[in-house]
Amino acid sequence: MNYFYALEEYGHFDSAFNLAALKSVSESFLKPKIYIHVNVNGTQNITEYCTRNSIDNLVFTSSAAVYGNIESNKSILETDITKPLSPYSVTRLQGEKITEIFSIYKDLQAISLRVLT
Repeated sequence: MNYFYALEEYGHFDSAFNLAALKSVSESFLKPKIYIHVNVNGTQNITEYCTRNSIDNLVFTSSAAVYGNIESNKSILETDITKPLSPYSVTRLQGEKITEIFSIYKDLQAISLRVLT
């Protein structure tokens, strides 16, 4: 099913922002399959749409939850080891990897932002 058909009436886009995701850590333990479907498959669909439609730039919003338990007094660096502790955080890390793969192999200029909420 083409969920992007409504976009086509607006013409060509140069960039896309993937802000879509289910985001409850606790709910992700109760409904992991839904989180995988929405967060991982949704990211795959968006990146594929971008490459099919010559959208050259993509910003993916991930989550600082990919780092696991974060000490409140500790700074986080991009190079810190990821240790996702919930289905939600695993799906955000998978989204980063999908975005990275499309960036490398499909000539999509992409960046993932690990937002702390």
